[in-house]
Amino acid sequence: MNNIVKGLENLKNVDPQVLDKIEYLGLIHRRHSRISLKITEYTDAALTVAVKQEKSPTGKYFTQKELIERIKQQFGEFFPGQKIHVRAVPFAGQKISQVSPEWIEQQMLHYGIKLKDIVAETGLNASQLASVKSGDKPISDVMAAMLWFYFYSKKLEAKA
Repeated sequence: MNNIVKGLENLKNVDPQVLDKIEYLGLIHRRHSRISLKITEYTDAALTVAVKQEKSPTGKYFTQKELIERIKQQFGEFFPGQKIHVRAVPFAGQKISQVSPEWIEQQMLHYGIKLKDIVAETGLNASQLASVKSGDKPISDVMAAMLWFYFYSKKLEAKA
């Protein structure tokens, strides 16, 4: 059987109706928020659930804290009195969505960096980077992620 919630087989001696409710909960999370659930461990004292959010077409994303609180509350209804451990991985793409030509310019001014510095430190193609910075070409997700982490490293260097 191919379950929406992975690891349901770890829930030994759990009422089949509870398993159906958990499976339905997983279906709702996947359908509306692109959240996947996996039962990683189950004992009489505790339950461990891994939760991960992927890119959502609605653009609604939960923080790690929100994911943990939501899953603890929902699974707490099925397993009252048991400790619920949640390993949450929120969607990380939110960070790269802020990368735009204006953001790149702002970061370059803030850190006193020129295009030639970025090219020298990253190996990016100078003309492609200039076209992205000017807004002539769209920025790819890969380049946006690389630039976000590049400027994040500059932020860390500044703090050190």
